[in-house]
Amino acid sequence: MTTQTTPSTRRRDPLDISVDQRGSRGAVVQGDAVLVGAEMRALARVHVRTVQFTLVHSLILTQNQGHLFGGTYRAPARESRDVATLVTGTDTLLHEGESFRGEGRLVVPATVLPTLQGRLATSAWSIRTRVASDEAADVVRSCPLTVLSAGDVASADPASDEARGGTDVRFVDLSTRALHAGTTVSGQVELGSRAARAVLVSLVMQEEVVGGVGQQPGRRDVPGHLIEETVVDEQRLAVTAAGRPAVPFALSVPVIPAPTVTSPQLRIRWFLRARLDAPLHRHLEARIPLTAHTS
Repeated sequence: MTTQTTPSTRRRDPLDISVDQRGSRGAVVQGDAVLVGAEMRALARVHVRTVQFTLVHSLILTQNQGHLFGGTYRAPARESRDVATLVTGTDTLLHEGESFRGEGRLVVPATVLPTLQGRLATSAWSIRTRVASDEAADVVRSCPLTVLSAGDVASADPASDEARGGTDVRFVDLSTRALHAGTTVSGQVELGSRAARAVLVSLVMQEEVVGGVGQQPGRRDVPGHLIEETVVDEQRLAVTAAGRPAVPFALSVPVIPAPTVTSPQLRIRWFLRARLDAPLHRHLEARIPLTAHTS
């Protein structure tokens, strides 16, 4: 259970309120419900009318913007929206020192963006609690919430190798195509007939923000996407034996900053990349898609 206590700082606030979430360390999986509660202690006589719980999503996307001189620049586009609201009527009279607890249940839609932190995108969730009484203005408190990706919602691209540069390099004997924090993905890279000095195997998270989506009114949209890649782990493996058919590798997944996501605004992909260091050749590589989960 995650609890956030915020003492009242204004004399006119008649209530001291703490907000808590009943769950796995303040986390909930897409499509599931989160139980929330507000513990209220009266600092003076107060008539509590309603307790309102609201599920709030905040999204920051870095996008290309254009200015009047024809150039472009990067700028964050921010938006926040209420996803679900529950109002409970309490109609409870409290005297100084008395306590009362209000509880509610909010469902996180299965199709929303989970919590994530990338270089181009940040998705954050919180629960806002509003207590209305007769004696004073509404008392409002917020508590952060982590929304985990559901394993059956996120999916990778079709599980097939993608070779670039006319190479027959490919991945074989992969230990897994599903990534979780703390796991290891291992396998081998078949080098084919191409002579190479070394092969660089990388575990990559790629973010793609669709240009023009979620722009603020009055701001000029710029066509095209923004793409950033983060190398989570990599190994440079020497190719020492002549005619060696395959090179083994093992990469670790310490954290999942952002799971696999496909939405109109944002796409997050995970993949393995094998890039050859070959004489007189560039851009000889192979990729294979993976799926990353946070639940």
